[in-house]
Amino acid sequence: MNLFRQLSGILLIVILLSIFGCEKSFQSDIVGEWKLESLGDSAIDAHDPVWIFHDDNTLELIDCPSINFNKEPRFGTYKIDSKWVVVPMVEISEISDAVDGIYQIDKLDKTTLRMTRIKILDKQGDYIKDGAYLRKEFTKK
Repeated sequence: MNLFRQLSGILLIVILLSIFGCEKSFQSDIVGEWKLESLGDSAIDAHDPVWIFHDDNTLELIDCPSINFNKEPRFGTYKIDSKWVVVPMVEISEISDAVDGIYQIDKLDKTTLRMTRIKILDKQGDYIKDGAYLRKEFTKK
């Protein structure tokens, strides 16, 4: 019985470390400059937008970084939620209604970030699924 208790304790520690360690992993992997891919949208190609995830949980969106003109970047915040280890989420806020929402991270590695917006805020400030679907794919700069 004592051996069972020790093994159960070790297993619990391993599970807790893997759950709480994933958030840090996603946080460090997402930090950096990401170029938004067009996915067939010529308007995106024209603006060549870049999203910069900073390690202090701020998000910076820059349109046309390759063109030298004084267009102000937009700033907001992001928060990684990896309670569900299999399906990590990122909440983006304070950018614009067209961008803000809860995104499911479908793929995140050293070169690719793919995420799908699954919830947006309604006028009452509650998250809803209706009209939320938005797919974003990025390559790391």
